Amino acid sequence: MTAEPRPLQQMLHLVDRAERGAMLPAEAAQLRTQIRALYARAYPQTKETAA
Repeated sequence: MTAEPRPLQQMLHLVDRAERGAMLPAEAAQLRTQIRALYARAYPQTKETAA
């Protein structure tokens, strides 16, 4: 995993767990992308938005 902020890591971990259960891989990938975009908008000063 990259050096992402801890709250973002925790949210993505939940997606990983859901993907192994009831979520399709494509749905999980889309959700990860959306979570990262929302996090970047909420916290524009983080390194995540510079990438």
